[in-house]
Amino acid sequence: MRAEAVSGPPEMSDGFGLTQAGGATGSATNFVVTVNTPQVAGAHRIRILLPRDYAADPDKRYPVLYFLHGASDDPDNPNLAYPALAAAQSMITVIPDGGLRGWYSNWLDQGTAAGAQNWENFHINQVIPFIDANLRTTATRKGRAVAGLSMGGFGALHYAQRHPDLFSQVATLSGANEFSRNHAVMRAAVVATLTNIGAPLCGTSSPTCSLNFG
Repeated sequence: MRAEAVSGPPEMSDGFGLTQAGGATGSATNFVVTVNTPQVAGAHRIRILLPRDYAADPDKRYPVLYFLHGASDDPDNPNLAYPALAAAQSMITVIPDGGLRGWYSNWLDQGTAAGAQNWENFHINQVIPFIDANLRTTATRKGRAVAGLSMGGFGALHYAQRHPDLFSQVATLSGANEFSRNHAVMRAAVVATLTNIGAPLCGTSSPTCSLNFG
């Protein structure tokens, strides 16, 4: 049985610790859901790209690619690489907010002015089951991949390593992963991006590029 194509995004139900802030914005196949969670302070956007035939074929399920953006990027920005991702019609693509400098990790220091910063909990324990519950995904390891750009490339490797039961494929594009350096050097690089010491890493001189820790 085939259904008529719809003009707006599908309805999404709250759950897994995520509460939606208003309705989804965008088209039926390229839209943004804004959610709140106790795991990470503030509102966070999740961009979802659906195949063109998603609404027309209600019995079909799709594998999911979780694409993790780079530092200072935002899933709400339509000028990133989303057209290339949207061209893929055989899968669902989910681009969750990773923060300007979230580094796809649960921060050791939760006492900064940024508030709660449990990005890994947000993505792994909340976003993935939220997507599986609301969309027709192939909700298995075989049907799930993770990839990322720059900071997101680090995040993709980090998540694939820590959660091999969730992802069958991983890719890092210009990833911020350096295995030949010691942990102290890498820690310094991360701290530099958090404090905006390394402004070129930010890709912009805008003051909005850095988190304000007060």
